[in-house]
Amino acid sequence: RYFQKYIDDGVLVFDNPDHFRSIITACWILSNNWLSFVETGGETVQPDHIQQGIDMIFVVIRPYLAELYQHALAHVSPAHADLDKDVFYD
Repeated sequence: RYFQKYIDDGVLVFDNPDHFRSIITACWILSNNWLSFVETGGETVQPDHIQQGIDMIFVVIRPYLAELYQHALAHVSPAHADLDKDVFYD
């Protein structure tokens, strides 16, 4: 229901409505499990890890973000200032 408002307002655009549930599920899995994943690698969670999780969620939703809002990502997540840049592997 939370994300439905973004669809209704034209912020998120899905050509195939079936993708909506999959994308939201993927974001939920990332948000709930990212820090545990970091810890399984033997790392202590740092603020940078939190930002990495946020960035990954944006990577998942970016293809569905209306063009008008694509550049707003640079303000929320500086890693997305260059929309052609792969946030994790450059």
